[in-house]
This record gives sequence, structure tokens and C-alpha cells, in this order.
Amino acid sequence: MRKFFTPINTICTAIGIFVVGSIIYVNVTNINFGFNPEVDKAPNAEVTEVRDNPLLSATKDDVAGWFPGTCFAEIYMQNPSYNGGLVKGCIDKTAQEIKAQTGVALSAEDFRSPEVISHFKTVYGAGNPWRS
Repeated sequence: MRKFFTPINTICTAIGIFVVGSIIYVNVTNINFGFNPEVDKAPNAEVTEVRDNPLLSATKDDVAGWFPGTCFAEIYMQNPSYNGGLVKGCIDKTAQEIKAQTGVALSAEDFRSPEVISHFKTVYGAGNPWRS
């Protein structure tokens, strides 16, 4: 009988656990139970308009800090997981993080603008499977 705990089997198992854990993490953090918790809003709450889209000058370090888990790939790459079911949650979480760090509120259209996609193509290379 062959030995099971070989270095290759151990490495493959560790990679598999990491991949499954990443998928579960993104899914659990984006669960919507069908209700929105009550949020106290001031009657005259200021809404920050998009001044300069920070995505247009984002570096790889910015992307790593703003996009949780696999959200960058879910939003910008072809063939997103679960037929795109995670994209809305990813955009919402990333927009919250960007607003917390920069003070700029972004909409889904700001994430999908051709200028932003063109910028990310220059940062990461046009050879990636970009969503059109």
C-alpha cells in the first residue's frame, strides 16, 4: 500500500483547503438575508460625489488593500464565480473600503467605466482575461 502523507499530497491538500477557504470567505462575507438592518441616518447627511475616481490611479498595492478576497477577479475578469452572483457584494464591500480610506463614494458604474478597465489593463497587462 502506498504512503498517503507524501510531500506532494500534503501540498495539494493545503492548496485545496486554501482555495475552498477563500471561496467560503467571500461567500460568507457577501450573504444577504433579504433584509437591510436599520441604519440611523442624519436627515441632512452629506453625500460625497465622485471627485476623482481613485480607481483611475490605483496601484497593485491599492488593489490589494481595497478589494477583499477574490473580488478584483470577480469584478474585472471573465467567467466570474456563481454566474456573477458575487459581483454586487464585491462592489459594495470594495466601495465601502475605498470610501473609508479615501473619502470618495463610488457607484457600480464607476467600477465598470472603460477608463478604469483601461487603467487596470496598463497596471496588470492586457494579456489577462479581462471582461469586456
